[in-house]
Amino acid sequence: MDVHDGNQTPLKRPTARPSALQIVLRTLSRIALAGFYRERSEIGAGAFPGTGPVIVAANHSNSLADGVVLMGMLPRIPQFLAASSVWAYKPVVPFLNAARVIPIYRRHEVSDAAGRNDETFAAAGEALSKGSVLAIFPEGISHNDPTLRTIKTGTARIAIQAQASHGPMALSIQPIGLIFEAKSRFRSRMLVRYGAPFEITAPAGDVEANAKALTARIEKALAAVTVSTATGDGARLEERAADIASLPAPALPLKPPFPRIVDARQTLRPVFEKKDGVAGLAREVTDYDAALSAAGLRDRQVAASYPPAALGRYVLGSAGVLCLLLPAAIPGALLNLLPYRIAKHLSRPRDLDKRATWSLFSSVLLFPLFWLVEAFVLVALWPTSVPLSGTAIVLGCLLLAPITGYLALLFFDRLYEAGFVLRGWRWVRKNPSRADELRGARNRILGMIAQIGAD
Repeated sequence: MDVHDGNQTPLKRPTARPSALQIVLRTLSRIALAGFYRERSEIGAGAFPGTGPVIVAANHSNSLADGVVLMGMLPRIPQFLAASSVWAYKPVVPFLNAARVIPIYRRHEVSDAAGRNDETFAAAGEALSKGSVLAIFPEGISHNDPTLRTIKTGTARIAIQAQASHGPMALSIQPIGLIFEAKSRFRSRMLVRYGAPFEITAPAGDVEANAKALTARIEKALAAVTVSTATGDGARLEERAADIASLPAPALPLKPPFPRIVDARQTLRPVFEKKDGVAGLAREVTDYDAALSAAGLRDRQVAASYPPAALGRYVLGSAGVLCLLLPAAIPGALLNLLPYRIAKHLSRPRDLDKRATWSLFSSVLLFPLFWLVEAFVLVALWPTSVPLSGTAIVLGCLLLAPITGYLALLFFDRLYEAGFVLRGWRWVRKNPSRADELRGARNRILGMIAQIGAD
C-alpha cells in the first residue's frame, strides 16, 4: 500500500493534542510502572512516528496492565480501543473515560455487536482524522499463551475505513511487542519493542481482500517484535537455555539487561524447533537445575568468576548506596507497607494475566488513600511545641510518602542484589570442587546449544 494519494501529492499529517486528563493519566501510569517494574526497557522507540495519525498494534498478554504500559511509555499519548466488557469493572471506569477509550463490542457478549461497532469504527476514524494515536490489541483478548493468538481483522478494517471516510491521510501502523520477564511479579522487568512502522492509504479493490492482506501484514510485523516459545516443559527448557546463553562468563552474578535475555530467547527459538539433540540438552538442563536447587543457588552465582577487584568495588559501592538510602528507606517502608500488602493480597487469587492489573489499579487507589490517612494521623499526633500548620503537615506527608517509598524500593532492590552476590561468592569459595562440577555442566550446556544451532 502506498504512502501517497493517486496524484502523488504529500498527505496531511495532523497531530492531536492530548487532554489534561490524559496527561494526568500518563503521569499516574509512569509512577505505577516505576513502582511495579524494576527495569523498563525500550528498543526502537525512535521509529515511532512523531506526527500524524497512528494505529498502535500490540500483543496482549497482561490484561489492563498492557494499557498502562502503553499509556506510560509510548512517545505519544494514545487513545485505546477496549472490549465493552471492561466497563463492568466499575473501579476502572474513571480511568477508561479519562483515557478516552473507545468501546468495541464482541458478538458473544453483545447481541447487536455489528450495529454498535459501526459507531466504534466511526469514532476510531474520527480520532485518526484528527491525528490521534489509537492503540489496539489485534488478538482481541488477553491471554497466557506463549505465542500470539490469531490476529483479528478489526484493526485492518478500522484503518481501511478511516482512509475511505476521512482520507487520504498518512496513516501509520506501528507494531509493538510487550514482553515481560514475569508479568505478575512485583519488581520484575519488562520490555517495549518497536517494529518498523508502515504507512497505508485507502486501497482500491475488494475491501474484504484488502482487510485480510493488511491483517496478514500486521500479524507478521507483530510476530517479529514478540517472543514465542513452546508450551509446558519445552517453554521451561527454552527459558533456562536462554538465561544461560545470555550470560556466558560474567565477573559477578548480576542480572544481564532484560533485552539481552529477550534477544537470546528469540535467537534460540529456531534452535529448539530442531529435533536432533534437543532431548539430550533437555536432560542436561534438568540435571543442572536439580543440582543448583540442591545447592540453593542460581545459575548466575555459579557462572560468575568473582575477581577480587570487581567484587571489592561492588561491595563498597553497594554499602555506600545502602547507607545513603537507609534514612529514607525506613520511613518509606513504614508509610507504604500496609497498602502494598493489601494490593498484593487482592491480586493473588486472580488469573495470571490479571494479577498485574489488580496490583497496578488497586495501588493507584490504595496508596494515596493511605497517605492521606497517615497525614491526618500525623496532624493529630503532632506536638504542639513544634509550630507547624496542619496543611503543611498534610502536604509534607503526601509529598514525602511516595518519594521515600520509591527510595525504599531502591534500597531493598540493592540489598537483595548485594546479598545474592555475596551468598554466591561465599558458597563458591567454600565449595570449590562442587563449583567446578557445576561450571562444567554449564559449559556442556553452552556447547550443546552451539552445536544444535550449527547443525
